[in-house]
Amino acid sequence: MNFNHWDLVDQLWVYIVNTVEDVLKSGYGFTFFPDQPIKFDLKTIDYNSMLVMIDDGEVTNQLVDKRVFLSSLLESADRFYSLLSFYFDGIVNYEYELEQINSLKSMLPELTKD
Repeated sequence: MNFNHWDLVDQLWVYIVNTVEDVLKSGYGFTFFPDQPIKFDLKTIDYNSMLVMIDDGEVTNQLVDKRVFLSSLLESADRFYSLLSFYFDGIVNYEYELEQINSLKSMLPELTKD
């Protein structure tokens, strides 16, 4: 993703976190960006790999390490909502989102079989 894909960032993070939850539960998840016809698609290939697809009229696919990618997404979402909570203390409440992220982070060690 790059800045051509920017969107309503706080809503986009919710969509991405929900997509991560879907992929952790079923092996597949997708969402569309808020107010844009951009599809974000995650598909488990095996225990260690997943396919990431972004379709903004031109499809881009990338095979990634599943645990590293999902961990990075969740860490970034956590950082985003933690900063919003800090800067807008008392004005916005992202407790639900942060709890969801932490719950999903706890599922990550289960991704690999050693």
